Amino acid sequence: MPAYDASFNPPAPVANVTVSHPVTGVELAELGGKLDTGADVTVIPEQLAAQLNLSPKGHIWTHSYDGAYSQRPVYLAKRDPVYDEASVMKKTTKKIVRETVGGEPYEYYPVGRHIVIAPGVCGGRPTFKYTRIDVRHALRLVAGGHPIESVARGYQIPVAAVREALALAAPNSSGVQCL
Repeated sequence: MPAYDASFNPPAPVANVTVSHPVTGVELAELGGKLDTGADVTVIPEQLAAQLNLSPKGHIWTHSYDGAYSQRPVYLAKRDPVYDEASVMKKTTKKIVRETVGGEPYEYYPVGRHIVIAPGVCGGRPTFKYTRIDVRHALRLVAGGHPIESVARGYQIPVAAVREALALAAPNSSGVQCL
C-alpha cells in the first residue's frame, strides 16, 4: 500500500512513479507522486514532457492548491488496457440511482453491488460505491501480489468489493478484459 506523507494537510498517499516513453517504453524518470484517485488529470514536469518529445494537443486552465490559476498544455496518453469504458457501461443497469449520503446528493450507475460509475467522479471510471477510489488501483495492487484482504483493509472497503472488482475485470469469453 502507498505510504501517507504527513507533510501534506491532510496527509496524502504518495508513491514512486516511473515515467516511460509512450512508444519506446524507455524509462526516463522516477518521481514522487501524490495519489489522488479522484483526479481527472495527471501532472508531470514540463521538462519531462519535452524529454518525451510530446506535442501539446491543447490547453486547459488549472486551479492549483495555492489558489493560483494557470493555463497548462494537455498531452494525450495511451489508454489503460485495464479500463474499457464501453464494456463497463454494458455491465451497468444504465439507470442512474439518486441517493442522499451525509446530507449530500450522490448519483451513480450501478455496475455491481459495490462498484459504480458516478458522474463527475474519477473521470467516469468505475469506483467503489460511496468512495472516490478508482477500482483500477485496487486491481493493480492485487495483480502486484497484495492479498485481497490487505487491499480491502487499506482502502477501508469490504473484501466482497475487491472480489467483485476482480470478477468484473476477468477476461470474458472473447478474451477481452472488461474493467
